[in-house]
Amino acid sequence: MEFTWPGKRQAFASALEPTCKQIEPAVWKDNLVVIGDNLDALKLLRTPYAQQVKVIYIDPPYNTGKSFVYQDDFRLHDKTLSKANRRHVGWLNMMSPRLLLSREFLREDGVIFISIDDKELAHLLLLMDEIYGFENRCGIIVWERKKKPSFLHGQLVNRVEYIVAYAKNRTKTGPFTHGEVQVGKRYPFNNLGNAMSTLTFAKHSVSFGLADGTVAAQNMSTLNVPCELLDQVTIRDGTNQNEFRMKGQWRYSQDTLDQFVRDNEHLSISKLPFRPNIHRSRAKGRKMSNLLLLSENFPTYEDAQQEQFEIFSAKVFDYPKPLGLICHLLGAVMKSDDIAMDFFAGTGTTGHATVALNAKDNGKRRFICIQRDEHKEDHLPISDLLIQKIKWAFQTHEIDTTSLSICNIMD
Repeated sequence: MEFTWPGKRQAFASALEPTCKQIEPAVWKDNLVVIGDNLDALKLLRTPYAQQVKVIYIDPPYNTGKSFVYQDDFRLHDKTLSKANRRHVGWLNMMSPRLLLSREFLREDGVIFISIDDKELAHLLLLMDEIYGFENRCGIIVWERKKKPSFLHGQLVNRVEYIVAYAKNRTKTGPFTHGEVQVGKRYPFNNLGNAMSTLTFAKHSVSFGLADGTVAAQNMSTLNVPCELLDQVTIRDGTNQNEFRMKGQWRYSQDTLDQFVRDNEHLSISKLPFRPNIHRSRAKGRKMSNLLLLSENFPTYEDAQQEQFEIFSAKVFDYPKPLGLICHLLGAVMKSDDIAMDFFAGTGTTGHATVALNAKDNGKRRFICIQRDEHKEDHLPISDLLIQKIKWAFQTHEIDTTSLSICNIMD
C-alpha cells in the first residue's frame, strides 16, 4: 500500500531541483559548520561529500502544532484537511526532500539516527521505509529522557523519546557496538526465551571437564533450560573426538559458532548436563541495546541543561540533547577517521560529540553541521550559539580550532 499525502510529489521533486545559492567561503577544512537553510546546503554539499559520511544524526523539529521554521514553497494548505492533518502534511513535506538527499551522503555501510517523539514516529517510519527501504530498518531505540517525568499528557506520564535507526545498506553495516566484552570472561551459549534451534559443534572444538568416555544422546533439559544432546559424544584427552549437535535456546547462531572455531576461541563444557560456554580471548565490541535507561545512568534532558549552563552560564536552548547520548550513538558506529553529519544541528551537540570522541582516543573524526540562522528570543542567534559551543568543545579538549570552517549560504 502506497504511503501518500498532499504535496508529496512536489516535496520529492524539490530535492532534485538545483539551487542558485552558494556556500562562502568555498574552500573548507576538516570540520564544517554551514549556516543557512539545510535544503540548500544539502544540495550544495552532496557532490563533494557524496558517499563519504559514515553516520548522520538529526534532531528535527517535532510536530508540536506550532508553525515550522522551514517554510518550503511547496508546502500545501489544503482546506479540506483538518488542522491536525495539515500539520502532519506540513511536517512530511518539510522532512521528505531532506531525508531523500541525506541518503546520497552516506557510505554503503552508513547509518542515520533520527530523534523523534510519538506524534510523528509512525509517519517517520513509513517515510524512511520508502526512502531507505524497510529492509534497511535497524530498529527503534527507546531513550528515557527525564529524571522527573512530564505529567502534561492527558492520559499517560511521558518518560521516553525515540531514535529511529536506518542503514543505507544493512547487509554492509556491522553491529552497533559500545564498550567491550571482558577478556577471559565466560559467556553461556544458552539464552532462555530465544527460539529453539540446533547448533553443530565441530570435532575437537570443545574442551570438556569430564573424564574420557562416551556420553549418549539424551535430553539434558532442566526446569529453566530446555536443551537436548542429539548425538553421542566421545571425549578423549579433554576434547570431543566427533562432531555433535545440540538443540536449545541459543545466544549465538551457527555462523557465529563457526567463526568462534575459526578464531580458535575457547569453547568449554564443564559437566553434565551439557551447557556450552565461550571464554573470550580478545576484546570485542558489545552490541548496543535499544533501551537507554536512567537506571543504567544514561544521561537525560536534565543533564543536557546542566551542560549548557557550564558553557553559556544560562539556559539558551529548550530541549538540548545530552552530550552522552550523541557520543553513545556516534561511538557505536564510527571509527577514528569517519565523518558525522547533522543537518538540524541546533545546539551543536553532534559536533561537540565528535570532538569529545576524538579527545578520548586521539581520533581524527570529522563533522559537518548545518543550521539555519534562527534568532531565539532574548539570546544570540542559534547559529552563533552553535559556533560558540563547538569552539568551546575544541578549546576544552585542547584541539586546534584551525581545522574548523564556518561558512554561510549566500544568494
